[in-house]
Amino acid sequence: MSFMKKFAFVLIFFSLTQIGFSKTLEKSFKTDSLELQDYVGKYKFEKDNFLAVGEIYFESGNLFFQTEGLPKFMLKPKPEKDFFTTAEYEILVQFTRSEFKEVIGAKLTFQGQEFKAEKIYN
Repeated sequence: MSFMKKFAFVLIFFSLTQIGFSKTLEKSFKTDSLELQDYVGKYKFEKDNFLAVGEIYFESGNLFFQTEGLPKFMLKPKPEKDFFTTAEYEILVQFTRSEFKEVIGAKLTFQGQEFKAEKIYN
């Protein structure tokens, strides 16, 4: 097989796999956008934290977190279920669930510090 034929084959194969991959991502995002509603609500942080109450809300297909004194930031899902990160800050958010699979709290990790919060209502 000549170099050009090999190159064309590799290029076509790569293009087809990327199309399939992007369709898979698109499908999973649509499915996940419904699941993102599980996280929406108000969260009360443990006492002795500078954070009091934070809100997770759904806007334009994305989850956002905001609390008094801080700008809102978008939460980006990680591959592991119930884990999110932010682009603006190096914050890891891990949601906790009850035995009935309901979201009941969250833990924010930022610069080695953990801030735990209880979900108080949707």
